Amino acid sequence: MNTTVLFNFLLNDRECTVPFPWQAIIDIQKNLVYYRNNETGFVIYDFRPLVDLGGGVFFENTIGSRFIDQEVLHEISNLQDFQNIPRLFLLSTSCSGITFYGIVEQPVIRCPLCDRIKLVSQTCKGTIAFGKQNEQLQNNMVEGLDN
Repeated sequence: MNTTVLFNFLLNDRECTVPFPWQAIIDIQKNLVYYRNNETGFVIYDFRPLVDLGGGVFFENTIGSRFIDQEVLHEISNLQDFQNIPRLFLLSTSCSGITFYGIVEQPVIRCPLCDRIKLVSQTCKGTIAFGKQNEQLQNNMVEGLDN
């Protein structure tokens, strides 16, 4: 499965519709935005603090605030315009027995599910940090992103 199409869309084409085979889903009751691949059923949750839904509409995401350092996020935002720092990261954890993927704007060290320090963070261009406890998860993530 190719996540590159989704990441390119999120970085560059917010005024267009989500590219096939991806679908953006907004769950108001659970206060979640996520992207579902209609061919494979693969789901990636969006934990960015402010999700651009296109057309001048934004979704304020409060779920990600407990595991994203706002001060670091502000510093990274200032640097992203002047340096080649990625704007999106893919995190993964499998502490619940199911592999869980999410999009964030900075590397994350605390798991959003169990609050332990053990996450995998990747940019859309490759791995930037891996928790030592997740070697098998690392292999699965890399295989999943390359397909």
